[in-house]
Amino acid sequence: MKKAIIILLVITTISACDIFQQVAKTATDSMNEPSLSTSEMAEGLKSALAVGTDNSVKLLNAENGFLNDNTVKIPFPQEIIKVKEKLEAAGLSDLTNKFVSELNKGASVAVKEALPIFKQAITDMTIDDAKNILLGEKNAATTYFKSKTKSKLYTSFKPKVTTVLENYGINTAYTKMMEAYNKIPLVTPQNTDLPDYVTNKAMDGLFLKITLEEAKIRENINSRVNDILKKVFAWADSQKK
Repeated sequence: MKKAIIILLVITTISACDIFQQVAKTATDSMNEPSLSTSEMAEGLKSALAVGTDNSVKLLNAENGFLNDNTVKIPFPQEIIKVKEKLEAAGLSDLTNKFVSELNKGASVAVKEALPIFKQAITDMTIDDAKNILLGEKNAATTYFKSKTKSKLYTSFKPKVTTVLENYGINTAYTKMMEAYNKIPLVTPQNTDLPDYVTNKAMDGLFLKITLEEAKIRENINSRVNDILKKVFAWADSQKK
């Protein structure tokens, strides 16, 4: 009987120690988690978005920013790919290469128009927006930007794209070519608005770059380039554990 009591006391003592250690660890972990005010949350996220959008626009607005980056390069329009193939078969690949080069140049010129639009979207962000983005999916910021800026980006980009394409007569030539194609019996009508094609591709490329920049800040501590970024995303990391 005494042995049984002794064994029970030992087990109880061990269990109590385990519970105490777990409580102590939980308390320590809680103390180590960064605290965050709502103003810091908003400031940190806005800083992150400013860094990400600035980097993305700077990359794409550089000379040949679209053309030399295969992840965003705007290709020859698929609906007239047979025209490209016939020209290249005839030894006129210089023409098709020039055409693609000008499409991408138009996108690079236009993309700088994004900065003030993104800046306004960041300024308009609420505390709830900031929290939802911080604790959301890895592309939550990109999704936010799409919802707030896409129509404004299109309106700002398209005139710039059109100007570049018209300077080289590409827009007019493409429109005439596609209008003639669409008159052929039994063919499926295709888009004749080349600036529309380039503008939408430019926006796709820009949002892809923003997604990549967002992932860097979320996943790579070294990409958190200032103290508020480090604090805010450390807090976000702790909330997802």
